[in-house]
Amino acid sequence: MRFLVFIIGITFFSCSKSPEKFGTGYFSTIQLKLDTVTIYPSDHILDLRSHIRGSDISVDKKYLYNFNFFDHSIEKINLNELRLEKKIPFEIEGSNGTGDFMGGIKINPDNQFTIFGITHTILLSLDGQKLRTISFEDFGYDYAEELASFPILDQEVDRLYIVSKGVEERNYTLLILDLESYETLRYPLKSLDKLNDHIFTLKVGNASVIFRPYTIIEKFGTQIILSNQTSNEFIIFDTAVDSLFLKSYKSLLTNSKKAHNYQTLHESEQSLEKEYSKFLQDINFLPPFWDEINQVFYRFSYEEIKDLHENNQDKKVNVYLTVFDRELNWLGEAEVPQFNKISKDDLFAIFPKHFAKDGNIWIYKNIEDELGFIVLELHKTNNYKAF
Repeated sequence: MRFLVFIIGITFFSCSKSPEKFGTGYFSTIQLKLDTVTIYPSDHILDLRSHIRGSDISVDKKYLYNFNFFDHSIEKINLNELRLEKKIPFEIEGSNGTGDFMGGIKINPDNQFTIFGITHTILLSLDGQKLRTISFEDFGYDYAEELASFPILDQEVDRLYIVSKGVEERNYTLLILDLESYETLRYPLKSLDKLNDHIFTLKVGNASVIFRPYTIIEKFGTQIILSNQTSNEFIIFDTAVDSLFLKSYKSLLTNSKKAHNYQTLHESEQSLEKEYSKFLQDINFLPPFWDEINQVFYRFSYEEIKDLHENNQDKKVNVYLTVFDRELNWLGEAEVPQFNKISKDDLFAIFPKHFAKDGNIWIYKNIEDELGFIVLELHKTNNYKAF
């Protein structure tokens, strides 16, 4: 662990370039600047083993909460002051126990957060008190289905939203668990069945390791938004009227969906890595995230670049940024050539954790084993007009 010299409370490493035009459409009025910041950890070791993928940002965007598996605590990181503010310890066992497995955390209003497991979701306060345990078995969940995303708890209407996938039939479904009546609503997600064509399997003796395209579910206002890795589309569930609809888009700079077929069954790690790399060199779509300052959604997409001389740490990528309005209408699309590498994790590189804060985009980066972020500063040059 390398400890940084701490001067006036904030440590900056700048890699900024002169602002330059960013793209067309919405982005024709934007200039882009890059900076890098690091978080001062005091005398603690921050847990970066999962690259903070299971972390979440507070509603006011002031704090990042990251779970530390070393000591079973939550790291409360002040993003305004760029420092670890405190560590909040949690129990594993007992009446307030979280259990051993934690797939991720989601911060809710009122200083509460949910943690996700394979069989349940737990609601806790940030002082360590367990407020609620939601067991999927109480809703007749028979494990003939797999969870295809982390659940979303909607405390306003007392519901839990889950995307599931049949193990045998492989059909995708939106499950809505009514936490008051213990009833389950089911909405088939036919447009996601195409994901089954891109499930990679590595046979290891009598066991198998599965790599499947990701689906992400998020809540924004009254909308539950489902996105997937393979196609330029959103499935939207409107909680105000309990209706489901699909919005598809045509990309200007890339394919609008995975364009190729791949060998999906493999008996060696080398064979899997070679073919899955081809899969990642085709377009990959990430979930949208909300910028409350500019009142727009952003969404990254990327393509890995085949590089025979790459090192063991980074993957070269082409990165694109798309912007949508509040109703998820397309406004613009641009390439981000300044951001052209992502870190490799085990076999493959995974696009880093990112979010909007103060009108900019923050992207996780490990900087010499310290928690850091690339900050994309998006500067408007004049008032945007619809086109």
